Amino acid sequence: MLGEEVSSKSLERQGHLSSIRLRVVCKICNSGWMSRLESKTKPILVNILTENSVLLTASELETLAQWIAMKAITGEHAEPEIFVTPISDRIVFQSELEIPSYFEIYIGSHNHAENTAWLRRSHTMALSPNGPTPPLNGLQRNTQTIAMLCGPIFILVIAIRLEGIKPKDIFQFKKLKKIFPLSNCELNWPTAPIINQSDLSRFSNILDELGNLPNVHHLPEIP
Repeated sequence: MLGEEVSSKSLERQGHLSSIRLRVVCKICNSGWMSRLESKTKPILVNILTENSVLLTASELETLAQWIAMKAITGEHAEPEIFVTPISDRIVFQSELEIPSYFEIYIGSHNHAENTAWLRRSHTMALSPNGPTPPLNGLQRNTQTIAMLCGPIFILVIAIRLEGIKPKDIFQFKKLKKIFPLSNCELNWPTAPIINQSDLSRFSNILDELGNLPNVHHLPEIP
């Protein structure tokens, strides 16, 4: 299915969202478009956190996905040597809130004791030993997953910037609801079935499933 896929070594970063301090955002952005997006998302999150049952509209899901993408893109730049989202895509997101097309964003209800957490894993992949398409162009990574806990919400962001690979063709996302690209107009919260500890571990480390496929080849480096 994936042909001669090549994967380099991976890297992961974990911790609590509340303890991560990023110095990758300028004051103008922080008090401008980012602040506006935070304010727009806040009532959506408050409803999820305080209500027993919420019907999230398409507009609210779009805002929530944009907020999650903002957190993912700023979070990945805590590791400036191995971020995945090119600066050109960051500029488009900043100006238009257009989420990169290679992002997929999923959410689901969980029952873990923790309510704030973050785990990022990144790889470099290609479908040929000659290197990936599109080329890395100076970047070190083209694939990442970011798993987050935000209160009762489990969030999974998958970004595979590689032509010929779609996460939905490789992974199983039972118990998760995709909100980008948006597949449904509305979403009932909390979602069912509930995501348990085993599910959290699997989803957070889902790139391992890709690396363990029989037709995936591992090389020390990619051209």
